[in-house]
Amino acid sequence: MRLRVLNVTSGENAAFDLMFRLAVAPSDPFDRPLSAGLDHLPNGIDLAIDDEATRTVLRGMGHRLRAPATRICHWSGYMRPGLFSVYRRMLDPDDAGFARDLSAALGARVTGERGRAFPRAKAGLTIAAWPGRSQV
Repeated sequence: MRLRVLNVTSGENAAFDLMFRLAVAPSDPFDRPLSAGLDHLPNGIDLAIDDEATRTVLRGMGHRLRAPATRICHWSGYMRPGLFSVYRRMLDPDDAGFARDLSAALGARVTGERGRAFPRAKAGLTIAAWPGRSQV
């Protein structure tokens, strides 16, 4: 079993992400913040919860995620209705295929942020799930 990382991002958190980047200097000037995405990692899954195409993928997997209700909200990655059922499945050792299926479904689409020439600033919440261990 391998480690899977779910990197949850939302433009609603971009102001807070910017404040963090300004307040905390990276040890390496070429470091990327988590909100820049984890697509470059083989086990990283980027979940842009403010992206309609992402919500459509989740809906197809049985998770109805509400669209953004505000422009600025640090808590959207925690409090958005429908999101905790995604987290539960990601962390459930008996549902190890969910991360693989989610990654495949999100990777198959080319629309949304991946298709933008200048993507919006993103801010994120990252959950690491070790298969076989309960994290809750």
